[in-house]
Amino acid sequence: MLFRSAGQRASWRELVPVLAQAAEILHALHDRSHVHGGVKPANVFVDADGGVRLADLRAGTSLRARETTAYAAPEMLSGDTLDAPADVYSLGCVAFALLSGKPPYWGSPKQILADLRAHRPGSLLEIDATLPPALDALIREAMLAPAPAERPTAAACRDALRRCLGESEPQAVRAPAAQPT
Repeated sequence: MLFRSAGQRASWRELVPVLAQAAEILHALHDRSHVHGGVKPANVFVDADGGVRLADLRAGTSLRARETTAYAAPEMLSGDTLDAPADVYSLGCVAFALLSGKPPYWGSPKQILADLRAHRPGSLLEIDATLPPALDALIREAMLAPAPAERPTAAACRDALRRCLGESEPQAVRAPAAQPT
């Protein structure tokens, strides 16, 4: 089932677990030197058991549809090579759109690049005062950073999203210390 379509807002408590799972999927792809290239709301599916799937691997390499343009990283809009940070940017666009009801930027690739250089998207806290400030900063300042080198990895996004829910980061399982005899 499609998580949400563009234009539909989601509560942050409902969305963050989906984003964390999507970031985990992207991390697994990036770990294998793959790039999704088409992260957008229409490609995020949630199974009946709550598991997340990302559809259309590499579907975003063509900017034929305006929806794809709205979720494309600046480097894609400029015709540069796609790498892992492009997927993180696109996931940030998905998060922003599903929390606000609209993508952070809209229009032709040229218009989006001009808007991106001119300003950052507005605060999500103005839309939902219950949103953790750390989530707003993660999405707007880190994931949507114009420069790929300024964006966190998908794994760092996953961990930050889990912290927003109060979940701890995955810890290595340690054997109990031996008891002295």
